[in-house]
Amino acid sequence: MQQILLRLTLLLLICLLCQNVFSQEAVDLPNNPFGSAGDCKDRNLIINCFVSEPKKEWTQEEKEAILVQEQTGIEWLKKQATKRGIFNLSYQTFNLGLKNDITVDKIERASEPKKLKVHWATFALHAAGYSNVYRLYDTLKKRYNVDNVVVIVFARKEGRSYAQPTFPAAVAFNKEMLLEGAVVYRTYWDTGKDLCAGTIMHEMLHLYGAWDMYQSDLRGDDVQVTIDNLFKKSIMIHDRDNELKGLMVDQLTAWRIGWTKTYWPWYEMFRKDGEVKYWNTIPGTKQED
Repeated sequence: MQQILLRLTLLLLICLLCQNVFSQEAVDLPNNPFGSAGDCKDRNLIINCFVSEPKKEWTQEEKEAILVQEQTGIEWLKKQATKRGIFNLSYQTFNLGLKNDITVDKIERASEPKKLKVHWATFALHAAGYSNVYRLYDTLKKRYNVDNVVVIVFARKEGRSYAQPTFPAAVAFNKEMLLEGAVVYRTYWDTGKDLCAGTIMHEMLHLYGAWDMYQSDLRGDDVQVTIDNLFKKSIMIHDRDNELKGLMVDQLTAWRIGWTKTYWPWYEMFRKDGEVKYWNTIPGTKQED
């Protein structure tokens, strides 16, 4: 009983300190998006690239199924936007490799993508025959009259899908890296099961600025339990779903992708894993239906 009272007292003290030093009041704070994918609003173009290795080509049925999954995800995303008061979100697609695959010698994959050195947007577009990726981006943006452009590389291989949002230093090094993209593998690296629509949306949302919310080695189990309970329906925690009916864009992700300016300091927990000074309780969250 004494231990419980002590823990409650310490927790209360920490909460008071957090509120005084790291104000837990919500404020209006816009993001400053950078790259070809700005805020997830207005008119958007997805450049789809179907990539395979020699003698391991996509079938037409597989490609068509992938595009149906992507469209399912887009319709879900537009409904989520409407719930947040964003009514102008639209998408067009430009497909490469739809008739004949973009063939490369080897598709790299790993359970830990940080070990890879492939910039997928430029890699796939160069392989498709576009020597100047930035010129292609500029041309398509004008032709389709869009505000944002993203690249989704569909790789016919088993792997761990991941996104590559850009940053100023990368673009200063290579202008073509302004174009943001993600690689999405046909089957999952850990189960071998087929790709789900939710994963396509999860990786695409990263390009607009969304952060992962699933387990981190730098967060304690107790913190992760709180996250899982409060955000159990978030697309940034659970994405292996084809219907997406039970998933949502949570309040943190809505802020990251430009759907709201309402910001809480505890959001920084997901930018700077392990800095628990930002939150020991999570004020301002909503348990959403």
